Amino acid sequence: MTDRIHASGLRVSVVVAVYNPGPLLQRLFDSLRWQTLPAAAWEVIFVDDGSTDGSGRQIDELAEAHANVTAIHIPNSGWPGRPRNIGIDAATGRYIYIVDHDDWLTPEALERLADRADEGEADVVIGKEIGHGFGVPLELFARNVDDARLGADPLLHLLTPHKLFRRSMLVEHGIRFPEGRRRLEDHHFVVQCYFAARRIMILADYPCYHWTERPERQNATHSRIDPVGYYGNMREILDIVDRNTKPGSLRDRLYVHWYLSKTLHKLRGQRWQLAILAPPAASLLGEIGRIVEDRFSPRLDALLPVRYRMTARAVRSGNRRLLVAGATFLDGVEARVETTSVALDGTRMKVALSVALLDPSAQPLRFVTKDGRQYWAPPESMGFGGELQPEDLDATDTLGEAAVTIILRHRASATFFEHRVPWRLESGADDVRSRGGVTASFDLATVAAGGPLSSGTWDLFANLACAGFARRRRLPGGHPPPLDAMAAVSAYVTAAGNLALKVRRSDGPELVIAPPVPDVGWRITRSSVLNALRSRLPGRARRAVRAVIRTFRA
Repeated sequence: MTDRIHASGLRVSVVVAVYNPGPLLQRLFDSLRWQTLPAAAWEVIFVDDGSTDGSGRQIDELAEAHANVTAIHIPNSGWPGRPRNIGIDAATGRYIYIVDHDDWLTPEALERLADRADEGEADVVIGKEIGHGFGVPLELFARNVDDARLGADPLLHLLTPHKLFRRSMLVEHGIRFPEGRRRLEDHHFVVQCYFAARRIMILADYPCYHWTERPERQNATHSRIDPVGYYGNMREILDIVDRNTKPGSLRDRLYVHWYLSKTLHKLRGQRWQLAILAPPAASLLGEIGRIVEDRFSPRLDALLPVRYRMTARAVRSGNRRLLVAGATFLDGVEARVETTSVALDGTRMKVALSVALLDPSAQPLRFVTKDGRQYWAPPESMGFGGELQPEDLDATDTLGEAAVTIILRHRASATFFEHRVPWRLESGADDVRSRGGVTASFDLATVAAGGPLSSGTWDLFANLACAGFARRRRLPGGHPPPLDAMAAVSAYVTAAGNLALKVRRSDGPELVIAPPVPDVGWRITRSSVLNALRSRLPGRARRAVRAVIRTFRA
């Protein structure tokens, strides 16, 4: 590489847009002070976007006390793009790391990310993110990737800007965040970086970034969307894809991300039973119909999992009854998991499961064979099978990808790792059903993206996926071996009847948990309600409560 290395040795500039984070800003700064990268090798640039809670004074005090802290103040812009851009322009490090003011980093994050970028001559390094209060796509961090490619690796599954970017790349290509009231501004920035990057790397074996859901979101990103503005901004991102690809399979694969996750996926759940004919649901549906007609060719439907094809059919035909029926069906899909045996031999673990994905009538999903193809057979009781075409139901190309993923989640830090097992579905004379047995066998010394699990309690989950239908649930206890207080790894059954692991390591550091945050008062929020109910309600009831809350928030 020809990048000039600063005489000061400054490697990473951390850019933080600040607007009324309250005490969470101190937590972020504490996590920066813990970094193993020497303080002389990194800087943090706080850009205060007109805070009114005293945060502006706080960053001034930090800048006075620490030579590697810069405080910048601007009038309130109301959106993160402008303060981030000002921070990028002020940065002098070899790399830039975008961090939100209410999140935090683990101690080796900056050092590991910068080392990986140096060693691999990468322009973008995606460090493992941990979600607190919401999920992070598992497949992105299944393993380290030294040369990730758009269209081949799941880079679009997480388009947050919490990544390490080579500053010279941003300067050379003039890449900045869009400013003003914009939706999907992170996508706009990150997608440009992906196309400009000579190499993209994924760091999956160490949790770098903890992405938290605040008790009370005040920033603009979490206000109710304006469908016209939202899909107008999406069109601009699709224009970026068009400028950097030729018509063909790669462009189609990239388009499917926004077609599925930001368009069809918004028409899910019981909210459509409650609000399909009333604003803002009707307005959102109208804009979705327009962008599907304008930008998403019908040929893309063949790239969708079966579960989304009926939604696509409903949108393209303007069939609201089919849309509601499909959303109702999808909301009622459940996972059944039984643990039939658990065995531990040193660090080797073997878990046998009996699993099934069940439709709302508590029957396994059924796929019938016709002329060598396999088609989903919706239950007649749902009343929408006749409105779907054979191409909407064809699951032949995806049934072979059915899988059960065992997820190991550190209880205290929320760090997760996964182990994927192919799921051989039950086959009959003329049909296939979404049930069967699977056995997961993995080495706990290497399951953590090539390394061992850290000390602490690890909860186990199973994610069942078949033809785009998916559900996750805790692993029931089964009958693990007796708990051995001296063993490095022991399995046990929790008070709630679920399987968990107790890991005791004499070598290596413990996983670091966020420092405590000063009490900011008790608030009733969507998250607090759902968290309170999570351990007390079955999955179907939880989703019903969530749907009602979303409807009222809308």
